[in-house]
Amino acid sequence: MTPSPTYRHLFTRLVDITTQPVRTWPVVHGEKSSTNDILTTYTLPLIGVMTLLAFVVEMWQAQQFVFEMALKKSTILFVSHFGVLFAAHHTIQWLDKQLNRHTEANNWLAVVAYPAGIIYLTVIVTLLFPKLAVVQFAAIYAIYPIRTGMGTRFNNSRSWVIAGGLLIMLQALPLLIVRMAEPLFRL
Repeated sequence: MTPSPTYRHLFTRLVDITTQPVRTWPVVHGEKSSTNDILTTYTLPLIGVMTLLAFVVEMWQAQQFVFEMALKKSTILFVSHFGVLFAAHHTIQWLDKQLNRHTEANNWLAVVAYPAGIIYLTVIVTLLFPKLAVVQFAAIYAIYPIRTGMGTRFNNSRSWVIAGGLLIMLQALPLLIVRMAEPLFRL
């Protein structure tokens, strides 16, 4: 059984963005992908796997199979990662407008969404193997594909700061949202 072309493309894009971002970004920027294309072929499948895995792990690890708690935790994980993705997208779009450099919004979604796949992958590994929580630090590498994807749109020192800010948004904010929502799990 071979994987569908969509998922083959997803894995290829994830590997290419991770291993050779300098060569991959010109191809990505040359594509005229809509927001819907980026979300349905790349982001939503990764976040969906992460959410489903969080649900299954919560059901498996709970002393009693508490469906409601597993559903709450997986929903909050989905909403936090998906919401922060759009917050990061709108942040970089706003920064671009503030610097009077207008580019296509879809390019900015690609710049944020494709490197976020690295973060989603580390969350998936951490959900599968909780003792390997140190893997979350590997997501720091996502700063390089984000910075490379921005190209020459910002000056060099400013682009590293923006890429670092986006990385913090994409990695730390979902964790913070999940931690803040923990009191809801006890209700």
